[in-house]
Amino acid sequence: MRLINFTVFLYFISLPVLGASTDSTVQKLSADTNKIVPEKASEINQKQLKTIKINSEPSGATVIVDDSTRGISPVILQLEPGNHQIVLRKKGFYLKRAEFVVDSLSPEELVLTLQQPGSLLIKSEPAGAEVLIDGQNQGVTPILQKQLKPGNYPIKIQLTDYEPIEKEIELKSGASDTLNFVLKHTASYIDSVTAVTSRKKQFEKRLHLGIVGGVFLIFGLVLLGMEIKG
Repeated sequence: MRLINFTVFLYFISLPVLGASTDSTVQKLSADTNKIVPEKASEINQKQLKTIKINSEPSGATVIVDDSTRGISPVILQLEPGNHQIVLRKKGFYLKRAEFVVDSLSPEELVLTLQQPGSLLIKSEPAGAEVLIDGQNQGVTPILQKQLKPGNYPIKIQLTDYEPIEKEIELKSGASDTLNFVLKHTASYIDSVTAVTSRKKQFEKRLHLGIVGGVFLIFGLVLLGMEIKG
């Protein structure tokens, strides 16, 4: 009976010791012993983070993740699972925005391509043609358009009495392209010019005949006068 009471006493004494823990630790069993080893909550959070390398083409861009500047590309970060808003900023390049999802399937490296503005020189023969880019009047040829974003642009060239020309071009990052359009007269203009030319020729022909006829008339009158005097 005394042995049983002593065992019960030890049991109650040991309960607070085995059950004691704090809010910042979690109990786990060691792999090689039966001892309970405390694990800090910060260590658990560290295991949930994923290593991601963020790079840019070209490199040297400021990396901003969730409104927080994290370094210059390429940079290696520890990111929590979930959606992240990434912004890359580099002088002379357009701002690059992207959304990146961190999970077990996400890649370990994210590479974002930065784009530079391009320029476009537009000429025409003859000069003075109206230039429309994406439906907006930009002026007359020759004209230089700067700070254009890379992409596709519909271009229209038009001039009175000439057939309009429409073309879609692709402007690449940092490119400086030149376009030269050769305009052709409209059919109605050609017909009108032909008609004017024809009338002019007819007038010149009649004028020529009139002059020749006048010369002969004068010559005849001279001869007639000489005969009368004789």
